[in-house]
Formats: sequence, C-alpha cells, structure tokens
Amino acid sequence: MTAAPRVAYVSDPAVVDVAIDPLRRRLLALLDEPASATALARHLDLPRQRVNYHLRQLEGAGLVELDSTRPRRGVVERLYRRRADVVLVDPGIVDDDRLDRRDRAGVLGVLGVATSLLDHGSAVASAAAVSGRRVAAATLDAEIHLESPAAMRQLVDELGEVLARHDRPGDGSLAVRAVSVLLPALEEEGR
Repeated sequence: MTAAPRVAYVSDPAVVDVAIDPLRRRLLALLDEPASATALARHLDLPRQRVNYHLRQLEGAGLVELDSTRPRRGVVERLYRRRADVVLVDPGIVDDDRLDRRDRAGVLGVLGVATSLLDHGSAVASAAAVSGRRVAAATLDAEIHLESPAAMRQLVDELGEVLARHDRPGDGSLAVRAVSVLLPALEEEGR
C-alpha cells in the first residue's frame, strides 16, 4: 500500500518567496530521495556552491531537512530530503499588499479551485481505498504560448465548448470533475 503524501501548509509569505524561485522548485522536485548538493549540482549541471546555497535557503524555510550525513573524501556530506510531497499555499497570502488588487480575484479563484481539487482528490482516493475500486483519472499539464489576453479568453471559451460537447448526463453515465486553469508560467532558471 502506498503511503499517503506528506503535505505542508504554507501561510508565511516569506516561505512562499523562498519556494517560488525556479531553481528551488526544481530542487524540491528532485528530492524524492535524499540527495547531496554535489549530486544535485551534477544532475542540474550547476556549481555545487550555488545548489548548496539554495538548499540552505529551502532548509531555513522548513521545506527541506537534513536526512543524513556521510564521510566523503575527507569532508562530511549532507544529504537533504523534501519535508513534504505537496505544498499547499494559504490563499490568504494573496491578500498581502504585494499583489495588485485587480489580480487578486483571479489568483484567489485559482487557489480556491486548487484547494477544492485537493480535497476532492483526497476524498476520491479514500473512497476508492475503502471500496476497493480503481480510480479513473487523468491529468493534462502543459505550458502553451498565447498571442494575447484575448487569445486566452478564446481558449477558455473553446475549452468550455469541448466540455459541453462531451457532457452526457443520465443514468449510468460516468460523472467526472474537469478543471481548467490558465495561469502565467514562471520562467525556468537555467533553461
């Protein structure tokens, strides 16, 4: 049986500022298993000192922790691991003064849907575990490049039309929850 994912709930804007850095997000993604700054630097083709700096920032924010140490070539090598598999950000953070008030509604909507989706996914997984049934689920995650905000609105309309075409309510139909989120992509450092 697979262990439940470890979840961290972040309500401190300073921790979000640490975690949002593209290189730090990549480091978090790579820490499924304990790893050293040297191994991570080799994997990312970056200087070890740079990776070590970012690991210390993540450690200071409580997002990674020291897993173990081992002697290696006359020094003590530190192996880090992620403290959580999933990081949830308190939507209330968006209410701070750093975000333009005109953008809050959209961002709060995205965070609200994401929070609801996590709750729903957990409930579906729990129900499946109790009943012994399999879960029919799919995920589509893609970065696309749109010409303008008008193209984004057009895409939302088209996605709505696709969903409407496939909706077949009635007895015996498979009810699924579909969520579409369009949010600016963050630039990936080092790409």
